[in-house]
Amino acid sequence: MERRSNFEAYRIVCILLIVIMHTFGAGVGKWNTQLGIFINTVGNIGVTGFVLLSGYFGIRLKGKKLAKMDLMLIFWSLAAYASTLLAGISES
Repeated sequence: MERRSNFEAYRIVCILLIVIMHTFGAGVGKWNTQLGIFINTVGNIGVTGFVLLSGYFGIRLKGKKLAKMDLMLIFWSLAAYASTLLAGISES
């Protein structure tokens, strides 16, 4: 797949938003709550955009891989549930 400069620019902007969120979001929130919330909100938009864009370019739809991933998800979900039952954490 060929590179598209507009998507690369969007990815760079998303990375910058994430860096700004992690750098200034918590520190600003100590002195100015509204500004901290604003920075974290805009940074989270960058996270969502980066994940969606990376997923769009990284996806290869194959039924066999999807079935394997579903089976793995079911297995680990059941294993986690069983471990909580054995540990007495769950109330079921």
